[in-house]
Amino acid sequence: MQLKCDALVNPLGIDSKEPMLSWQLRDDRFEARQTAYEIQVASNPALLGAGKPDVWDSGRVESDQSAGVSYAGPALIAEKRYFWRVKVWDKDGKPYPASDASWWETGLLDAREWRGKWIGREEHEHKRVREADAAWVTNPKVENFQPSGDTHHDFRLVFEVSKTVKIADLFVTGENTAAAWLNGKQVLSADPLP
Repeated sequence: MQLKCDALVNPLGIDSKEPMLSWQLRDDRFEARQTAYEIQVASNPALLGAGKPDVWDSGRVESDQSAGVSYAGPALIAEKRYFWRVKVWDKDGKPYPASDASWWETGLLDAREWRGKWIGREEHEHKRVREADAAWVTNPKVENFQPSGDTHHDFRLVFEVSKTVKIADLFVTGENTAAAWLNGKQVLSADPLP
């Protein structure tokens, strides 16, 4: 079965307090259909494998619905990964094997949880001051090069991690400078970017 949360596979940073869960049954038999389902949600995939979901268990629900089923468990916690699977019964009331575990990760669920300042479009005057001493690099074959409109700058940083990574998220933003840490170790300094 293919599982989706809010129409996405393994979404990061969802802000819905009641995400919509969906799955697609794969059965080529004639007149195959779902007659019931059970959704299980846990804090780690091992609990699902053991049949001991610690967040929510819908119990068996007599329904052919397999799209847009609302999560109806306890309140979700911001910035947390949830693992889930679904069990489905066929037209004869026989269970299919449980799906493989999937997951979703919540973002900030309430505006009061935001601690940073808004990052927005740079005003023209700020851009003019910032780029006053800029030396544009371009293809020498292009005559009278003039940057037009907004420009986007991509930077690449390569670093090695000495231990096996189980899970990692690294987010970096910056204006003229940027710094980043991975597990408390600085991997990008706050020096002005080139």
